[in-house]
Amino acid sequence: MRTKNVLLATAFLLVGSLTADAATTSGAITNAETWSGTVLLKGDVTVTPSGSLTILPGTRVECDPRGDDQIGGLHTSRIELIVNEGTLTAVGTAVSPITFTAGILSTNPPQPGDWYGIRLNTTNATLRQCIVEYGKESLRVEGGSAVLESCTFRASEGSGVSFTVSGSLTDCLMAENGTGVTVGAGTFVLTGCTLTNNSGSGIRLDSSTVTMLATKVVGNAGSGLEGPGGTVVLGQDSEVGATNLMA
Repeated sequence: MRTKNVLLATAFLLVGSLTADAATTSGAITNAETWSGTVLLKGDVTVTPSGSLTILPGTRVECDPRGDDQIGGLHTSRIELIVNEGTLTAVGTAVSPITFTAGILSTNPPQPGDWYGIRLNTTNATLRQCIVEYGKESLRVEGGSAVLESCTFRASEGSGVSFTVSGSLTDCLMAENGTGVTVGAGTFVLTGCTLTNNSGSGIRLDSSTVTMLATKVVGNAGSGLEGPGGTVVLGQDSEVGATNLMA
């Protein structure tokens, strides 16, 4: 199921791509789309292998809180933006970042866990100068690889960023989440990142190898590092608070 403003759908037929302004979107993206302005999601959006989604600077993607008209994904009552072997290009600027957030209910401000987050299983994803907030997990990297630079992942119920495959983060901030970053088995590089003010640990490792370059893991309520174990390489200008890693 996929719903869109009729006029916008007509524009797509005329120009070959869709620019969504105050649109409501749910379902599969199988061709090229471009989002701008404010995009209101009512259910999971999946970018399929034949699809591509470009999000322009200053775009605000708002997810209907605690609902999902697709009733699918990892959480059937939380909206997910899923890139399943498709292409995602979300490149904002310092002045006009792209924001992924929860919509505002009439009685409540956004809360952590109001939507699920972004899920990536692709080799063609770039997030730069983005803010991702109020999800269960702001970003979950499940397969492939992604360019993740100069982004803020905050106010998530669980992890700001979760990796189940190897990956890297550059110049990113993870703050006010349950856990800053969770990494599974694999190799990870954090460069110029800050993980702070998370209610749990800064980084949770599970048989991981993590290299930190100019990265600060400080001021978290839990340990700087915790989990079943792993290997941590601290490069120059890196700082980590107390650790609690099992041997």
